[in-house]
Amino acid sequence: MKPVAFTLLLAAALAAGCNSQDPTKLPGNGAISNGPGAGTVGTGVVDPNATVNGGPGGNGSVSPGDTDLTHRGANGNEQRGVLPTVYFGFDKFAIESAERAKLDQAAAHLKANAKDRLLVEGSCDWRGTAEYNLGLGDRRANAVKQYLVQIGVEESRVDTKSLGDSKAAENGSEAQMKEDRRAELVVVKP
Repeated sequence: MKPVAFTLLLAAALAAGCNSQDPTKLPGNGAISNGPGAGTVGTGVVDPNATVNGGPGGNGSVSPGDTDLTHRGANGNEQRGVLPTVYFGFDKFAIESAERAKLDQAAAHLKANAKDRLLVEGSCDWRGTAEYNLGLGDRRANAVKQYLVQIGVEESRVDTKSLGDSKAAENGSEAQMKEDRRAELVVVKP
């Protein structure tokens, strides 16, 4: 792991450790109910042994400090806008029933395109600390991944990445903030 990425992960871990909120008691605890995928979803904890490509100790996720994404887009193999974006309520990472059809569409795409992979980028609106928003973006991306796995997608074909509030419109309107609370589904071609 690069020294800068390690430092960022260490700082995030320390900041999370100082947070007085119990992540299991946060609003929108991530429960997926009423249909396929019933159960709880990710914790938002970044595995320090994870690698970009899901290698030893990895879970297929990309931690916020990772910059080596050559297999995901440096060669122009990322396709945005192919699949619909999944939206979330304020401070929530539970997948609403209205959004599940979008994930069913993503699963169908992956089943029809055996070599494609999916990168799920979790994002937040501008409210909250950078650390909290990175964690919430991670929980959103992992909620999407878990739902996809529960409906039959191979876990190894879905990677997650938290963007936190890095793409949010600062002091955005209610409409803009609603757009910022999302998980973007990026198709990654081989």
